[in-house]
Amino acid sequence: RLVSDWSSDVCSSDLGAQLQFGSAIGVGGFGGPSTGTLIVSAGGSLLATGGNGINIAASDGAPSQMTVSGGFVTLGSTSSNGVTIGGTGTGSLTVSNSGTMTLPGSAGLYMGGSASASGSLLISSGGIVSTSGGLSMGAGTDTITVTGAGSLLTSSGAGFVNIGNVASATLTVSNGGNVTLGGSGSLGIGATSGASMLVESAGTASLAGSAGMNIAFGANSTGTVTVTGAGSLLRNTGSGYINVGGSGGGTLIVSNDASLSPGTSGGFGVGATSGGAALLIESAGTATIDGINIAFGANSTGTVTVTGAGSLLQNNGSGYVNDGGSGSGTLVVSNDGSLSLGASGGFGVGATSGGAALLIESAGTATLAGGGMNIAFLASSTGTVTVTGAGSLLQNNGGSSVNVGGTGNGALTVSNGGSFGMTGSGFLTVGSGGGETSQMMVSGGTVSLAATVGAFNLGSSGSGALTVDNNGLVTDGSGLALGFATGGSGAMTIQGGTLTAVGLDAGQGSGASGAITVSGTKSSLTSTGSFVVGDAGLGSLAIEAGGSVTAGTSLVIANTAGASGSSVNLSGAGSNLQITGSLIVGKAGYGSLSLSQGATVTAASLDAGALSGGAGVVVVSGAGSSLATTGSLSVGDAGTGELSILNGANVTIGGDLDIASAAGSSGNVDIEDTTGLTIINGN
Repeated sequence: RLVSDWSSDVCSSDLGAQLQFGSAIGVGGFGGPSTGTLIVSAGGSLLATGGNGINIAASDGAPSQMTVSGGFVTLGSTSSNGVTIGGTGTGSLTVSNSGTMTLPGSAGLYMGGSASASGSLLISSGGIVSTSGGLSMGAGTDTITVTGAGSLLTSSGAGFVNIGNVASATLTVSNGGNVTLGGSGSLGIGATSGASMLVESAGTASLAGSAGMNIAFGANSTGTVTVTGAGSLLRNTGSGYINVGGSGGGTLIVSNDASLSPGTSGGFGVGATSGGAALLIESAGTATIDGINIAFGANSTGTVTVTGAGSLLQNNGSGYVNDGGSGSGTLVVSNDGSLSLGASGGFGVGATSGGAALLIESAGTATLAGGGMNIAFLASSTGTVTVTGAGSLLQNNGGSSVNVGGTGNGALTVSNGGSFGMTGSGFLTVGSGGGETSQMMVSGGTVSLAATVGAFNLGSSGSGALTVDNNGLVTDGSGLALGFATGGSGAMTIQGGTLTAVGLDAGQGSGASGAITVSGTKSSLTSTGSFVVGDAGLGSLAIEAGGSVTAGTSLVIANTAGASGSSVNLSGAGSNLQITGSLIVGKAGYGSLSLSQGATVTAASLDAGALSGGAGVVVVSGAGSSLATTGSLSVGDAGTGELSILNGANVTIGGDLDIASAAGSSGNVDIEDTTGLTIINGN
């Protein structure tokens, strides 16, 4: 065997020289404090056919080195031990200047065998190291650097590549260097202890096999992967999964125009099982994915942050983006960063159980092209989406729907200049299932739904609530229903905000309910089309403390018998209801209208008890309270009607006053305290 031992010996194989050994090759560290050097230079070659391979600084603390500079080193197919760099000593291996080292079969690379040892591998200037048996960085402090165009570290077999198997270790790929993993062996960064991988300055790391990459996957481990600089790339072209953080704390950073591409076959998880994990995309970094799972395993935590102008997380495939499964997941898009989902993949925030949050802030943008969004859609899940700050935007442009809360507890908040918009044919539903009450809050933000949107539903078959305050603005071009389906319950409160819809229906579904409150002098609700309070279910509208409501074509209270008990109540000076068309109180069910404490109602006409079986009660009470029609007022049209004018209230009828108009109908008008005015301009 070739041994450089007990002294500072140098053994070299240079131009044209060929060395072949059938036993182990030891470079320093056999039997004493020696320093050994083995050089294979341009044109030289070394064939190690023995089973024990090559050992550099194998057994003591002496520094030893092996250099392959333009030469060729090959281990025989029976060399199961491969190459060891720093067994208990300090060892280094340099492969440069188009030199190559090939480790076939099960032969692998092993570094830092003990806590006192250290190993370093430098591949530069077109050097190539190829192993089929994997690579393990052990208990010592170890470094691998692959730098320069054409420089390559490749593992093609079943062996694992573990960076930081027991102790701290670093892998750096830079300046056009390349690390490629094929076969079935995975890449582990911090398999049991701390480790880091840096891909910089147009370096490339490629996962081409079936096993993928695990960052901090073992218990109490830490691992960091950083991809930074223009042209730098971490990509997965194989079928393996990329896991950031398993039982340890894993971090993946993509920055400064670098790129991450996890591929279309393998999955991508941030916080896959337990422990903490983070993906940070910053400073114009880009990640192009086909689905991602954030904190999907039990008790896991995962955070994805996209921040800075030009930074982008792009989902191009059909894979789903799941933020928070059984763990706690957070996705943040901020400071002009962007999240973009393509036409196929959907988006879940709180997909199964556990908690999840999506935060879009400081001019961050999230655009959904087709897959829609589900917030806390399944049993026991919780999900929160917040869009806040000027320029911040959540936009759904596709044909799929946005669902806030299915059988879980979901919330969507648009605040402080943030915006949420929808085009396409999808629905916006708050409270789509039978879970807890789901919330949508517009506080100083803007919501815009195009006319192409299917509908805006509060409480489809679950409970949904909408609050608009702090100068919030909602513009709905699709039509708004509260209590859409059987068992659904919808509630809307406008307090210091504005909502405009092409149509409003409170209590639309049979057995459903819808309640609307408009409160305060800066509160405004407008329906440019029809307005129904109690359709097939129970509805209510309360206008108070100076709130304002405008109905375009008509307003109907208790449209069917199933809506009996529906009501509109106005109270307080300045509170007003303005109806361009007709006001019908009790169309086919029992409905009531009440004005008090200085509230006002104006309409083209009023019909209390419109149809047979319908019953309408109108009460106008208190000084300053006023009811006015430009046309007729009917009390008991084909049904039963009652009008009470009390305590100095005013009523002005621009047309006829009709009482019990049709056969079988009944009507009653009660005027008390004549300090008020009742004016009838017709008959």
